[in-house]
Amino acid sequence: MSDRLEYSKGLRDYLLYRNYGKGTIKSYTRIIEKFLDYCAVKNGQYGSPQQYAYQYMVVRKQDGLCASTINTIYSALKLFFNHILKQSWDYDGYHDPSIFSPYRTS
Repeated sequence: MSDRLEYSKGLRDYLLYRNYGKGTIKSYTRIIEKFLDYCAVKNGQYGSPQQYAYQYMVVRKQDGLCASTINTIYSALKLFFNHILKQSWDYDGYHDPSIFSPYRTS
């Protein structure tokens, strides 16, 4: 995950090609740029890219973002991993519903 501008352009081009709305393109691009900044700061702290994504969502939730915003982040990251990075989105191993759900599961 080294070239932030190249990834942003690739994401924007993909979203335009798939006819996403202007608001979604702006939102997803901003989310991925913030995620890439987070990865640069945390370089080497986590093993897989999916672990970075999981930790990023945990941090954003701890920042007080609502569940719908976390869901948007999840969707942007999933699209980014699947279509831009060409990596499978293997998120099931990291899911903890008590972190992302507004309702506690315990």
